Formats: sequence, C-alpha cells, structure tokens
Amino acid sequence: MTELQTQEAAYMYQDMGSPLEQAISVMGDSIFVCPTYYLLQAFLGRSFKAIFAIPPGLHGEDVAYYFDNVPPPYNNTQFITAFTQAFMAFAMYSNVNIKYDPIISRLTGMNTSSAKQKCFSTAQMRICRSYNL
Repeated sequence: MTELQTQEAAYMYQDMGSPLEQAISVMGDSIFVCPTYYLLQAFLGRSFKAIFAIPPGLHGEDVAYYFDNVPPPYNNTQFITAFTQAFMAFAMYSNVNIKYDPIISRLTGMNTSSAKQKCFSTAQMRICRSYNL
C-alpha cells in the first residue's frame, strides 16, 4: 500500500473502537468482506451473500441455527423459522424467496451491480451494510 492508501485506511477505521478492534475490522474486511463482493461480481446472477448479525456475532454462532443440538444465542421462534427456512430454500432451490412460511423476508438487491444479499439480524442490531470497493 502507498502512504496515501495507508492514511485513507486509517481514517476509515478510526471510529471503530480500540486499536485492537480496528485491526480486527481491517482483517475481517480484507479477508472476508471485500473478497465476497469480488466473488459476487465474478459470478453475477449466480451468487449470493448473507450477513449473520445476531449479537454478539462470534464465529460459529450460526451453527446453532442449522442444527438443533445446541440452544441458539437468540432464541426467537420467528427468527429461527425464517433463518432455517431461507437456508433450506437456498440449499434445495438456490432461491431464498421460495417460502415455506410468510415470515421469510424477500431477498433484497444490493447497489453493487445486481448482486444480492440476505441479512439476518435482530431489529435492535441491523448492521447489514454496503461497501464501496
């Protein structure tokens, strides 16, 4: 990175907590978030993106919603139904909009090309965001 790029990156992450939290955000964005958008662009119309935003949002917490052997951190029947049914609809039909139940929300369009994303979050913690790459 050039000196200017380093300064721009530092500016972008300056309000994201402690230096450790900033470093975690930089790593997360550079390893997972940005490459995901590149994949969405490369496989336009054949790829999807999801954000699992249930606090505290630790790695692997989504597993409790796929399998029922561990109690989920956010034990809400409507959320669990929407999440599992959207996951199954995608697994079976490559389309999260095939509804088993009206709880499942519509897939929303992203502003980057015509990529699509699905956000699973609580009303208090809606952190789906679009990144300018």
